[in-house]
Amino acid sequence: KGKDGGCITKYSWVTTIDDIQKTIISTTLGTMNSKSVDVVDGIEFAELNRDSPIMSLAFFLSRSGVYITDGSSCYMISQDIANYFDPTNSVCIRVGYEKEMWLKYDSAYGVIEVGLVSGGSATVPNIFPVYDIKDKTWDFDKREQPLSYMTEVEAASGNVPVVQLGGGTADGTVYFLNSGTNDVSTAIDSFVTVELDGKGEIIHMNELLLRAKAQTGNITVTPSLNSIAQTALTLSQAAEIATQTIRRHRQPVNLIGQHISLKIQHNTLSESCQLLDIGTALEAYEEQ
Repeated sequence: KGKDGGCITKYSWVTTIDDIQKTIISTTLGTMNSKSVDVVDGIEFAELNRDSPIMSLAFFLSRSGVYITDGSSCYMISQDIANYFDPTNSVCIRVGYEKEMWLKYDSAYGVIEVGLVSGGSATVPNIFPVYDIKDKTWDFDKREQPLSYMTEVEAASGNVPVVQLGGGTADGTVYFLNSGTNDVSTAIDSFVTVELDGKGEIIHMNELLLRAKAQTGNITVTPSLNSIAQTALTLSQAAEIATQTIRRHRQPVNLIGQHISLKIQHNTLSESCQLLDIGTALEAYEEQ
């Protein structure tokens, strides 16, 4: 079975069953279950083969991390989320719940979605790392309900050929994923935090510029000085003129500190936000 839950075996199919060739790629690495491995075609990954970087790769979830293989070697890609596979860490994936965890390719966004049972008390997936295949970076999804798995199916109509479905954990519900701005009945809290400093010097921000797609709703900007939140700004996304597609704000502010944070946030049910760019007017605080 392999010391960490299986092995990786490559089968080369030929003309007859008797001619099938079997190659052991790893005797220690293995995937947790049938829903924790997925094959993705046409991936550019020069780390495995610099002569032919575009290839079909198998992504799989093992006890020691997330790996990929091209059929000849295995390559770990989960270094940035290694704490979830570290048995000395309190958030490590839970032993005995391997059958609950999963991994799946989301072709809508070109990412690998993973569901982990993390911590000493969880019994269903509660942490959802996301791996961007193009950028080779990790992020996290936040879901209001645990998912036992996700899969892609052919759409019945419309201009999107494939849709993503998720199976609820013991709630008898199949969820549509990537389908709107609501997560069941809870708003999705989306935000980005911009961190600004002057190499230890006191700086003064006197103006904030922001552009976003014109649509219904507001954007909240919460400034912080050395981690202490200041008065939040509420900026409308509505077009000032009916034909405008961009809403622009030029907002005077008075923020003085060694470190300034700007949390740009949208978390209203049934609305969306498309932030385009921001700008700030910064200067050294001469009075100091």
